Amino acid sequence: MARPADGNKLEQLRERADHNYPDAHAELGRYLVEHCGGEEEREEGLAWIKKAIDNDHVEATMALARWSQQGSYGVEKNLRRAAKCFNEAAKLGSVESRVQVRVQRRTRRRHRKLGARR
Repeated sequence: MARPADGNKLEQLRERADHNYPDAHAELGRYLVEHCGGEEEREEGLAWIKKAIDNDHVEATMALARWSQQGSYGVEKNLRRAAKCFNEAAKLGSVESRVQVRVQRRTRRRHRKLGARR
């Protein structure tokens, strides 16, 4: 549940998001997931994040990738979803995601080589 002092910020974010601004969708989603803590707020936050992702919002895509990779903020750890989000963010121009994608590819190659040696 949001802290009382955060009520105004939450109201402002909701108002902006209701006007269909992808940046506001991403910001509200991250705020709900990272700062509010309740299951209901997290689910609502993820819905806003997904709406931003549907509008090709790089930061929202990166946030879901990180949460999925780490299993943080109550988001289930899901490396396939993380990889998919990193790939999508890389296509949208995220340099950080491009680095992540390269690291993942190198790691997969190493694992294949190690598996072939056994």
